[in-house]
Amino acid sequence: MNPVSYLWSRTPESGAKNWLRAFAHSRKIGDAANFSFRGGVFRTDVDHARLRTSDHPFLLPAAQSQYQGRHKVRDGEVVIDAGAFNGHLSLYFASQVGDRGLVIAIEPDQGNLRQVRANLELNPNLRNVRLVEAILWDRLDTVEFCEQGTGASSAFWMPEGEVRAQKETTTLDNVVSDLNLSRLDFIKMDIEGAEIKALAGAQKTIEKFRPDFAIGSYHIADGKQTRPYVERALRDYGYDVETIFFGKECITFGTAPRD
Repeated sequence: MNPVSYLWSRTPESGAKNWLRAFAHSRKIGDAANFSFRGGVFRTDVDHARLRTSDHPFLLPAAQSQYQGRHKVRDGEVVIDAGAFNGHLSLYFASQVGDRGLVIAIEPDQGNLRQVRANLELNPNLRNVRLVEAILWDRLDTVEFCEQGTGASSAFWMPEGEVRAQKETTTLDNVVSDLNLSRLDFIKMDIEGAEIKALAGAQKTIEKFRPDFAIGSYHIADGKQTRPYVERALRDYGYDVETIFFGKECITFGTAPRD
């Protein structure tokens, strides 16, 4: 470890340390975003959005750019953020769809849900986010879930010593029906291996609304990588399909053909 890294690791957590983090990431990322830290809150300016979060937002600029690789979220749209994690992308999408639009944030992990709620409270101007607390699946059920309070919480892998909980599942079709949605334009999905089951539970939604998809398809479920199965499922639904790799991870885009 070099001397600077050693000194940083020995420096206690503080507002000053978070200010330095924000400053360094702003310099590193250039014009793509601007970060600051004031009053115990991280502030992010990205793509005409101004967001406040209690946890660091430094992955947001890359995430919003990657997931919008084939569909740019616009004013008035209805968006589902499946696997909302800490709520950063949900907030970003909410800023883009405006007051006439709606974002449905789906997240089952209780630690993540606390973070989502905290971040929603910091952005009272974004009142167009609905939170759904459930696992997306192919049917209504109860399943065992590895609850880590991170983006890696999953119903498909159970590391020794991790917290396990029984969680209720829902389907995209049920979410759409329960919320009485009249349109659905875009679904971002990153749900740690449950993508195949979630697509199986979305048949009515897809037939009715033909939303575009951006699906994190780099996970392992039942010992197999999900990407080929996600691609096949989207093609079976009649979508144009393309997978783009970002290092070791990838996103599969499903674009509904337009007349």
